[in-house]
Amino acid sequence: MPPNPPQLEQEFRRAQERHFAGDFAGAASMYRALLKRLPKNGPLLHALGAAEFALGDLSSARERLLSAIRLLPRNPTVRVDLASVYRRLGRFIEARRALEDALAIAPGDPTTLAQLAETEMLLGNPQEAERWLGEALRPADQEPDAPAIALAFAKLAPRIGREEEAAGRLERSLGDPRVPQILRCEGLFRLATLQDRLGRVDAAFESLRRANALKHTEFDADAFSRKVDRAISYWRAERIPSLRCATGEGREAVFIVGMPRSGTTLVEQIIDSHPHAHGGGELAAIGALAAQLDAGGDPPLVVDPASIDADALQGLARGYLEPLRRMAPRAERITDKMPLNSLHLGLIWRMLPEARVIVCRRSPIDTCVSCYFHHFSGSLPFTYDLANLGRMHREHDRLVAHWLGVLPLRMIEVQYEELVAAPEPGIRRILEHVGLPFDEACLRFHESGRVALTASNDQVRQPIYRTSVNRSERYRTHLGPLLAALAGPGAAPQGG
Repeated sequence: MPPNPPQLEQEFRRAQERHFAGDFAGAASMYRALLKRLPKNGPLLHALGAAEFALGDLSSARERLLSAIRLLPRNPTVRVDLASVYRRLGRFIEARRALEDALAIAPGDPTTLAQLAETEMLLGNPQEAERWLGEALRPADQEPDAPAIALAFAKLAPRIGREEEAAGRLERSLGDPRVPQILRCEGLFRLATLQDRLGRVDAAFESLRRANALKHTEFDADAFSRKVDRAISYWRAERIPSLRCATGEGREAVFIVGMPRSGTTLVEQIIDSHPHAHGGGELAAIGALAAQLDAGGDPPLVVDPASIDADALQGLARGYLEPLRRMAPRAERITDKMPLNSLHLGLIWRMLPEARVIVCRRSPIDTCVSCYFHHFSGSLPFTYDLANLGRMHREHDRLVAHWLGVLPLRMIEVQYEELVAAPEPGIRRILEHVGLPFDEACLRFHESGRVALTASNDQVRQPIYRTSVNRSERYRTHLGPLLAALAGPGAAPQGG
């Protein structure tokens, strides 16, 4: 028995408050301190595992949650959270098993059924997903579906041709004022996607406006623009030759960068389909290091190269490359498709001077509208406001143009519209750039069976298609703030 249980309970509640407020690092630190005094406390291990999952420390999160299950064998929520870890790790069969165990403890639980359905969708089994949801969908003359069920069905519906039904179910579910804000926000994003597919442009944009407004994020576009100014002045061409880099590091690393929704997932899937390559997904390591050097800017930006300890570069390179290599020890090339690593190309060059970089480009308007349509899991505060999106796109392109002009990194630009119009020459150029011979499998990337745990999950199961080109045109009457921000001060708004 702890010497002062009420005090420890108060500390636990304070840690949970930080957790629920989104301060996962602060909460995890408090949980770990408590764990030293309560090493076999199930709820504490569960909470720490959930916080570590949010921070991307999947290995530790898995161990914490497994320990919590041993102490809380009849708690289904721990098993549901463990399934989330397994899904992020790409271990979908284990995720399904954890969810089935949770359902055995709490039959009919809507959250568990919804996650089972989404896991089956990730595995490419829409019929199984439909079977799980069929147990929970309610008749139209009864109460609305549980929010988790309505959300899962909204995601499934386009694959089985039931968009109209899914939109109606989701609207009914969101009409309940008791729906938590986080679920209401996700629901509005998914409703907008359904309405868009059904051709209801004005309704879709109104759902988007409400969804994005619920995010309550802050992005200081003026402050970020000033940071880009300073970065360009510090990383100027005449200074580059005097900066020391790690020696001979990063040949296997391929960074696929650009604005979110600019085609990074498509490019990664093409490379991943090559027998000598592996798609590593969106890796947080470079951004986390940049955030430390930037004292927590959001998005972070290493303004001054002097803030990078030259003596530490070799160790930093090893710290990045060792887990990368463990993903696929036999692969000659491994991708990191965290899009906004484009902001950190100076840091990447100094750590990994032998790396290859692919800069993805897409119509600015299409890119920004696609961002506005998505509920991103990471911290992308500029994506929830049209004017901020336009400003961020402009500043991003200004900085990337600078990197392309001054850094001796091996970089190419890939235009999305050109790639989808003429796939084979584009794919050959990508493979040549990363140092791989052409392979026919890269033309059939959608047959690889790979699962992308990003907003583009559906895209990687389809051949290259052109329907997303100029998709924003139908929303042009709603895009005044975006068009003005993309054009810049004193300029007339331009097209895509």
